[in-house]
This record gives sequence, C-alpha cells and structure tokens, in this order.
Amino acid sequence: MKKIVVLLPKREPICKRIDACKSSFINAEIVGVFSNNADAFGLQQAKSAVKNDRTFSSY
Repeated sequence: MKKIVVLLPKREPICKRIDACKSSFINAEIVGVFSNNADAFGLQQAKSAVKNDRTFSSY
C-alpha cells in the first residue's frame, strides 16, 4: 500500500481523494495533510482520513 501526503491550498476540497482511498479505488493511505492556511477548507475533511491529526504553529 502506498502512502500519500496531501499539500492543501486554501480552498481545495479533498473529499474525492479520501473517498478513493477508503473505497480501495486507490491502493493508498493518506498519512499527512499540510496547508499553510489554518482555515483551509480541506483540513476539516482530512481529520476523518488521517489517524493521528496534529496542528503545528508557524512562526
């Protein structure tokens, strides 16, 4: 199984990527989602896909 890291812009939803992994359409696991914007739309969606979600502050 491949591991995927998603780099997320501010308004990009990731529902399709999450669903593709959950349904085994893509033989992969989303292991990380990163965004330079704490309010990015897809971050809330990603919490259901990533096992250990953490928030990091930026300087």
